[in-house]
Amino acid sequence: MAKKKTYVESVKKEAEPKWVRALRYSAAAILIAAGLGLSIASNYCEPLSSPFWSIFIFALLFVGILFMIFCRKKQLPLLPLFYVAFADCLIFLPLFVSAKIFSLVTWLYALLGLGLTVFVKLKKKKDYELKNEFEAWVFIPALLCILPSALFVLKADFDSGFPFWLPCLIVSCLAGVIMLSSCLIRKKQDKGQTPKKSKYPAWLRYTGFSLTAFFFAFLLAWDSLLVINVCFDFSQAEVNSFAIVDKDVDIGTRHVPTTYNLKIELDGDERSIKVPKHVYDAKEIGDSIEVGYYDGLLGEPYYIYTGYVF
Repeated sequence: MAKKKTYVESVKKEAEPKWVRALRYSAAAILIAAGLGLSIASNYCEPLSSPFWSIFIFALLFVGILFMIFCRKKQLPLLPLFYVAFADCLIFLPLFVSAKIFSLVTWLYALLGLGLTVFVKLKKKKDYELKNEFEAWVFIPALLCILPSALFVLKADFDSGFPFWLPCLIVSCLAGVIMLSSCLIRKKQDKGQTPKKSKYPAWLRYTGFSLTAFFFAFLLAWDSLLVINVCFDFSQAEVNSFAIVDKDVDIGTRHVPTTYNLKIELDGDERSIKVPKHVYDAKEIGDSIEVGYYDGLLGEPYYIYTGYVF
């Protein structure tokens, strides 16, 4: 019976000069960097927020990612190829649907990518090259697909301030315990074998792995519960017009986007409602703004600017 080939044994290798491949990678990096740079600049420059520039920015990112896919020396497996290509196409989705629908679609697509990566890691334990390909071309795009949903749910103003913290804490504790247990089991199975040299002691490595699992499990659980509560909530909203009592801008950093807030008075309390930049610039104190009140699919009520939903 013929031995089944691993991915690295079955791929076709192309004879290509290194300078050609380097040139293609450089072009891809320039296109992606230009797209990301213009996308960030659109938050501060009003002309760049027009529909034309939005399409142009999306096109730069789209072509740049395609360049990254086809610049490879080895052909990409079909499943990661289709996954990252479709994820690339999702860049244009905000031009046709609301922010809520876009966040819902990308979140579901991210779950698909994470599930595929876990499945391949469990199914192809010895095919290390294939697992690496899935980590690079499925797992990382899946993490990026989580970002739109995370940014969208942060636009909602929740009554409780920080909802779902208790179930997220329980899930993250379980993830940390599972990671620590798997490390100890692995150490017991490798007992008697020559250990790999490491400059860090075992207890420090295991603690680091456990804390990393705790941190990411908390963020993923929190984002998932918020997305389910907000993006899957298609109930009828209670829409009301409120007078703007103040305006505020939270200047972002390289990792945190700038947010534009219009403050309204609700039941004697001042609430901050996040809005797009063009709405912030167009509204003055005393003008009215429409805000929707939702019960939330998981029973966590929230307020949100109606323009993000419809």
